[in-house]
Amino acid sequence: MRPNDSNPETNQSARLSSDLPGDASSPIVWWTTLLAPLVASALVLLALGMVRGWTAVVGIVGVAIASLFLGKFIILGGPEVESFGLTALDLAALVVLMDVLAACWFVYHLRFMLRLPVLGPKFALVIQDGEYVLATYPGIRRAAFVGLVIFVAIPFSMTGSVGGAILARLLGMSQPATFRAICLGSVLGAALMYLGGQTIETSIGRDNPVWRWGGFLILSALLVLIQVRYTKAKNRLAASLRSSTDGE
Repeated sequence: MRPNDSNPETNQSARLSSDLPGDASSPIVWWTTLLAPLVASALVLLALGMVRGWTAVVGIVGVAIASLFLGKFIILGGPEVESFGLTALDLAALVVLMDVLAACWFVYHLRFMLRLPVLGPKFALVIQDGEYVLATYPGIRRAAFVGLVIFVAIPFSMTGSVGGAILARLLGMSQPATFRAICLGSVLGAALMYLGGQTIETSIGRDNPVWRWGGFLILSALLVLIQVRYTKAKNRLAASLRSSTDGE
């Protein structure tokens, strides 16, 4: 028995990585897209600390972590982070930057990411989500680029650049086209959320208790509802696929 045979998740991520097209073939592109996100992140935080102060850096890091769960909805939290010297426009720019940097890794290094210990099996689950999306919405295949832009623009954490990069691999899109679609979808989604936040600000005010608490409760309930329905639908699809396979 090989050492990793006892870990089904690791075996699955290895199998999926071998089934996918290769990563960036050029060594220059491979190393540039691997290291550029790290260097760019460090430079952005350094510049922000020097211009806005290190309190803003703490706020940016906290917002970045929160956006992993809230997706582009984090842009609506502009007033809540004013104490860190950040604005809603800053949050929109941060979301776009995170999508672009993540796209560098997942568009050009997906097979490499799937082979990472601990994280690789988690990314493999996202591939299963992508397969579910294609099975549920086959129209995405007929309009791959536009469909990917819309998918990335949708303001949920599961539909950002990571999910978009994986979905594009399953669609067979080229890496440059995938990167362009993710960047466009991210800008579109962030702009819509920013404009929506500004509309709320001018109409009822984000400090209004009805919006502050009611909006929070509605958003939380919406996220939970979507996740529950999504999980149930995915499980039904998986059960159907297993039944058809067993029948053969």
